[in-house]
Formats: sequence, structure tokens, C-alpha cells
Amino acid sequence: MAERSKPEEVLEGKSSEAEPVTMGTATLFGLERRTILGTAAIILLTFASYIPALRAGFVWDDTIFTEDRAIAEWSDIWRIWFSPAHVEGEGHYWPILYSTLWIDHKLWGFDPVGYHAVNVLLHLANSLMLWCVATKLRIRGAWLIAAVFAVHPVHAEPVTWVIGRKDLLSAFLSIAAVLSWLRFEETEQRRSYLEALALFTAALLSKSTAATLPVALLILAWYKRGRITVSDWKRTAPFFAVSVALTLADFLFYRSREAIQTDFTIIERIFIASRAIWSYVGKALWPDNLAVIYPHWDVSPANPIGWLFAIAAGGTGVALWRFIHRIGRGPLAGAAFFLVTLTPVVGLIDYGFLSFSFFADRYQYLASFGVIAVVVSAAVHAKDKLPLQLTAVAVVIASSVLVVFGALTWQHASNYQDSETFFTYVVSANPDAISAYTNLSVAYLEQERYEDALEAALSGLDRYDPDNRANADPHASLNNNAGIALASLGRTEQAEQQFRNALRVEPGHEKALENLVKLLEANGRYAEAAVLLQNSGEATADTLSNAGLEQQEQGDHDAAELSYRQALEIEPDHYPSLVNLAGVLKGKGLYDDAAALYRAAMEADPDGFEAPLGMAQLEVDRDDYGSAEEFYQRAHQIDPTQSAALAGLGALRNTRGDYEGALELLERALAITTEDADVYAARGVALFYLGSVDEAIADLERAIALDPVMQQPRDNLEAILQSLDQPSSTTAG
Repeated sequence: MAERSKPEEVLEGKSSEAEPVTMGTATLFGLERRTILGTAAIILLTFASYIPALRAGFVWDDTIFTEDRAIAEWSDIWRIWFSPAHVEGEGHYWPILYSTLWIDHKLWGFDPVGYHAVNVLLHLANSLMLWCVATKLRIRGAWLIAAVFAVHPVHAEPVTWVIGRKDLLSAFLSIAAVLSWLRFEETEQRRSYLEALALFTAALLSKSTAATLPVALLILAWYKRGRITVSDWKRTAPFFAVSVALTLADFLFYRSREAIQTDFTIIERIFIASRAIWSYVGKALWPDNLAVIYPHWDVSPANPIGWLFAIAAGGTGVALWRFIHRIGRGPLAGAAFFLVTLTPVVGLIDYGFLSFSFFADRYQYLASFGVIAVVVSAAVHAKDKLPLQLTAVAVVIASSVLVVFGALTWQHASNYQDSETFFTYVVSANPDAISAYTNLSVAYLEQERYEDALEAALSGLDRYDPDNRANADPHASLNNNAGIALASLGRTEQAEQQFRNALRVEPGHEKALENLVKLLEANGRYAEAAVLLQNSGEATADTLSNAGLEQQEQGDHDAAELSYRQALEIEPDHYPSLVNLAGVLKGKGLYDDAAALYRAAMEADPDGFEAPLGMAQLEVDRDDYGSAEEFYQRAHQIDPTQSAALAGLGALRNTRGDYEGALELLERALAITTEDADVYAARGVALFYLGSVDEAIADLERAIALDPVMQQPRDNLEAILQSLDQPSSTTAG
């Protein structure tokens, strides 16, 4: 049997002087054939695994840049950097992330294919750069580590979800910073050091969880040399300074925009963190049953499982340290990197997603390199101890892992095709994910699938647990979505109850309030709508004016007057309120006050028809027929398609005895509409005096039929019939 070569001592963190095994000396563009083939293989594996990502759409938080349109304008690039509040849905200051999305928009608008392609390319670049890092650190199985990283299913979430680019981009810049750092350690060139510091700064401006990189650099120093020297601390000091400054600035900005605070105790947070760490390890080793939102677990100190996870976490660290002389520094360094990189997102501090789940696959995107490197290196080390005839078996196993991981990644990436597919997957993986039911019902509402939307919303309401302290997502949105679906299905009473339930749970829920107001107004309940808005401090001039109209129709003129005056307090030039209030005051005989309001309305809207018409009618009541005719003419000039002004002018002609002129005007009015009682009432008078008595009677009866409460045509008809000595059939009632 041929003598086996001595394996590299990578698990001990020692740099071997042995040359790496190559496939030959042939080169292309200065690259060995082994490197070229390895790169090609990783490219093939990556794109084969992520074909579904290229067919995916925008889902969930992608609305931050698609609906809020934070990247749509050319000028948005300035606001992204210097007016971060412009990105309305984002609580952090991550300008480099949104700058890349802005560039995407300028290249392909809101076509999701381009955005997803960039994400896949970033992931590919990260995989290749990690190969470089592992090679420089002489970690055994460097290519296999990169290949596993490229196809690992836990990475499907940040790669396939467009807004997950923050994890990809932050990792890309962090890995590039490490490569520059390693080059600096090799050459001592100041340029490489500054490149590393600049790249790290950029990583923080992509996602602030990159803040742990300076600690990772110290872990790297310990891994390579077995100690951390004063020089190491001095060299990393600027990195720590930048990390603290930018992370603190982002934290303060985040706190100014997001009011997130849970009431977990220190013990509970330790339980959350320890189990989260093991959950991440479990998904890295066995990526089955992946979910976007994992269920919360019991963190009560009375739960013994929490203590077991915490003890296991501490015990593992102690064991890795105690056996360092046997297994080398590699496992402890990998575990330390994994733990340190995850520290910002294991629940020790509050962050937004904590209310949804205690861990998420995307958070271990870069951290997983530590676990993958340790496991693969150990596997390669074990393979080297096998007889040569079993080496092929090891290759088959490694290839099978890559194929299975790639297939699982394909499957997981397929869940991001659209909102319906995505949120259906989320609730199937975690039936208690309340926010997913909310978003699923929205997806159905957008497709006008109201029955499905109602079912999704009610399912979420059935599963809502009010005792879950971590669940900061109240069910008001579910009530609101159920209300929309019910209203669209014509079940208005149930819809109203759902909207009211939403406001009971969350009194400031803007959409539920808006939808309830719309529902009430659609059913003519303007006064109720106005009260709701007033109580919430959201009353508008339009709503109050509509309430006034409803109160007028109900005969409550005092309440109507109050509503109109409240509307004018909000908007002094509100045309409908000026006109309607003038009408109320005119009805009360307050002609001067009414006239002042009509004139104010004509100033507010010179093209408004109702104000000069109302003013003309007021002047008739004051017997100023000349002014009345002037205002009727003005109203008719503004809108010749309205019959009311012609009816008024015709009535004035009757008053002056010009019945022929009146008849001509009234005929023109009837050409516009045959449903105006005033026109028939006035024409009946003109026809009577012109000797067409039967026609006059017919017009007056028509006027009464159109408007039974009009008294003038009744009086005129009674007078005509009495003059003819005929009984009236219309005087009763």
C-alpha cells in the first residue's frame, strides 16, 4: 500500500509548510486548473440551486422600497444618505444597502429578476471569497467548505428575499475586509490596512450586525498564533472605534423611529440566547423543516429545558477549551466566531424581529461559516485516516451532501414566488405565525379573493395568543382585513363589528378607522363617522360637512350648524361647509349672516355653482329681485347644464308678469331635466296665465309628485281648482 501523506494540522491552528495538492500545473490567466475547476463548480452549484430565486417576486418587507418608493427617483440617492427618514419603512441607517437597490431600480425598474440576480451573484461572491479565506488560513477542505456554504439551505432566505441583501452585502464587505486584513498581516502594507478598515465601515453601513468583526479579527489572531498580543489590540483598536461609533449612531436612530421594548428578564434572555444558539447549530447541521418565522418557546425560569440549553452552551465552550491540546484551536475558534457573530441577534438586546421569533435563518448567514468550517474540516481530517480504498466513499458522501443541500435550497427558494405562496408557506411551517395570516389575507384581498381573505384573517384571530409576551403584533390588522373582506362580500354589519373590534384592540389603528368611516358614510351615517373621527382627532372638513348634511336631512338644523362650523374651524375656506351653513342660516331667517357666507364661498371657489344659486334664492326671500336675477345669471354661466338657475329665472319672469319669457326659460330647463319640481311649479304658473289651464294643472301635479313637501305648487293648484270650481285630488296630505 502506498505511504499516505501526513495531514495538515489545521485543527490545531498551525500553518503547515506543505504545499497543497494540485491537479497539475496548467494555468489560465495565472490561475491553476484546480482553482478554475473549483470556481466553475461553485458557480454551477450556486446557480443550479437558486434557479427558483430568479423567478421569485417581491415579498414581505420588500415593500420598504417597492411601495414606499424610497429608491424610485434620481434624487432619492441623496435622501438615502443625508435624509435617512426618507426610507419610511426602515428603522436603521443602512445607506449602502439602499444605494445598491437604488442602482437596481435605475437599471431595471421594479422588475424583480434583476434584484434577485444581484442577490445570487453576491452570494456566489461570498462563497468564493470564503474559499479564499479558508485557503489562506490553511483550513482543510477549503473548497468543500465554500461549496457547502454556497448550497446550504439556511442561506436561501437572505439570498431569495430581496431585502435579505442586507445580510449578503454586509457579509460581502466583511469577508472582503478580512481578506484585506490577511493581506496586511502578510505584507504590513498600510494600504491593505486602510482597505480593511474602509470595507468594514461599509459593512456597518449595510447592516450594523457587522459590528462584531473586530472581535472576529482577534479570534483570527488567536487561531493563527495561539495568543492575542498587545499589537493585535492596537491594530484592531480603530476597528473597535468605528464599530462602537456607527453602531451607537444606528442604535440611537433606530430608537428614535421604532418603539420596541420587551419585558424579558436577564435570566429569560439567557434562556432565549442559549436555545437560539443551539437552534442555529441544529439548522446548520440538519437544515430540515426550515421556516421563515419559527415558533416562540417557553423562556420561563421554571422550565428545566431552558437551564439545559444554557448549561450545554457553557459546557461546550469549556470542553472545547479543555481538549484544545487534542483537537487543536480550530473547533474553538470556529465556535467562537459563530457565537460572536450571532451575539447581536440572539435576544440579549431587543430588536424588531424578536416579537415574531427568537431566531431566523438569515441571521446566521455569515456566522454559519464557523460551524461549516469546523464540521467539514473534521470530516476531511477523518477521511484522511480512512484506507485509500474508502476515499471514494467519502467523495460520494460529500457529493451527496451537496446535491441534497442544493435540492433543499431549490425547494426553499421556490417559496418566494409571490406573497400568496410565501405566506402560505410561512403559516404551514408555523401555524401560530400571526403576522403571516395578516399578510396572507392582504395577498388574497389584492386578488379580490374575499372568501379566502376572510378565512385567513379569521384563522389568525383563532390562533392569536394574548398571553404571549413576545408577540407584539396585535390582532387589530386581522380584524381590519376581515372587515374589508366582509364589506366586499356585502356583509356590512359583520364588517362594522370587525372594524370596531380592531379599534378596541388598537384605538389608533388608522386603516381600521378609515375603513369604518367609509363604511358608515357609504350607508349614509355621516354623523357617526364624524364622531369617530373627532374622538380620534382625525376629523376632516369633508367628514363634518357630510355629517351636517345628514343632520339637516333628519331635521336637526342646530346639530347641522354645529358640524358645519366645526368643519370651517378645520378648513375656513371649505366650500361645501360655507354653502351648507349659509343654507341653514337662511332657513333660520339670518339673511345677513347667510349672505356673508355665500359671498365667502364665492371667493373660495369662483367656479362653484351652488353659492351664487343660494345667494339668488336668498335675495328672492329678501324681495331683491334684481340682485336675485344677477346671481341666477351668474350661476347659469358657471354651469349651463344645471336646471335650477333657469327655474329661478323663470320664476322671476312670472313675478314680473313676463309669462312668455318665463315659459321660454322653463322649456330650456326641461330640456336639461324632467325631474326638477321647481321647473314644473314655475311653468304651471306661466301656463295658467297664458290660458293653458289643463297643462298648468298637469305641471303643478307633476311638481307635487316630484317633491311632495313643496307647499307653493299645492297652494297654486288649490287656487286654480277653486277658480274653476273643481275639487282638488291633491290637497290631502
